[in-house]
Amino acid sequence: ALALPERHLGLVQPSEVGNDLDVRIDKGADQLVGSLQPKNSRIAELPEVVEFFAVSGSTPEVSADLSGVKIAVAKDAAFTFIYDANLRFLSGLGAEISFFSPLSDTTLPEADALWLPGGYPELHAEQLSKNNSMIESIRAFSLSEKPILAECGGFLYCLDSLTDLEEQTYPMAGILAGEGAMRGKRGCQGMQTAPLPEGDVRAHAHHRSRSSGTPEPIAFGRRQRHPAPGEAIFRERGLTATYLHLFFPSNPNAIAQLFNPRQDEMKAAS
Repeated sequence: ALALPERHLGLVQPSEVGNDLDVRIDKGADQLVGSLQPKNSRIAELPEVVEFFAVSGSTPEVSADLSGVKIAVAKDAAFTFIYDANLRFLSGLGAEISFFSPLSDTTLPEADALWLPGGYPELHAEQLSKNNSMIESIRAFSLSEKPILAECGGFLYCLDSLTDLEEQTYPMAGILAGEGAMRGKRGCQGMQTAPLPEGDVRAHAHHRSRSSGTPEPIAFGRRQRHPAPGEAIFRERGLTATYLHLFFPSNPNAIAQLFNPRQDEMKAAS
């Protein structure tokens, strides 16, 4: 009665669960209330939670904004891993957000920058590969050298091909050399810091795929507690691509520069 359906990388998205989702959550809440009575509660013994994403010290002054910048954001069944805080952040800096579907739309909306977030492209690889008009639109946008951020599933979509869990290989957008492939139960999870040219941005990795044949990375993520290099970060033309999911509010200035199509002018002025 309480169990939530799951798949690789976590729970099934709420939009895919039946109408009884709220019933399951309510039943779970009732169970928690019953188990946390004072005589049974061990909540005081729980260690203090350290929030990795919390920004310590004073908030840096934001020297750049995104006023009037139109950002197209992929959002459909294949691209669903989006922090709401990131959307609020972009809007708070003045960006105009428009959503589109790489699965069903034929072209990109009018945009100055493009964000391809994470999700489950491997579950929709055939449909993505057949949407040739969208792929051509993304390729044309890439050739314009406008800013593109591709994270995890979005990164896989940018590669030449993607091999799904059934070992079927499909062509992808092809704006970054390389091949992506799903793998078994092994993957990469954990908090990292992305050392972008614009500045350090806090992030996390959560994937069960691998990439090969990619260009030389410009940097690697820094892990919290391990000296080994983290996820590779690639940059070609206006594209920044990585397995890392970035948390935009951790460095407002860096993200503002990343999405601003006039970032080269901004850097020269500073």
